Amino acid sequence: MTAEELKSGYIFLLDKPLDWTSFQAVNKMKYKLKREFDLPKNLKLDMQEP
Repeated sequence: MTAEELKSGYIFLLDKPLDWTSFQAVNKMKYKLKREFDLPKNLKLDMQEP
């Protein structure tokens, strides 16, 4: 996976621990993606719960 692929759109399935809020899970994922792929600060992540 490259930064360009991420910018075009990707779907990630996240199985978060029970003691995390959805907000925490999204923020941790966002932080990891930004650091690993040197993405812009205005990266947007959407969350849909089942």
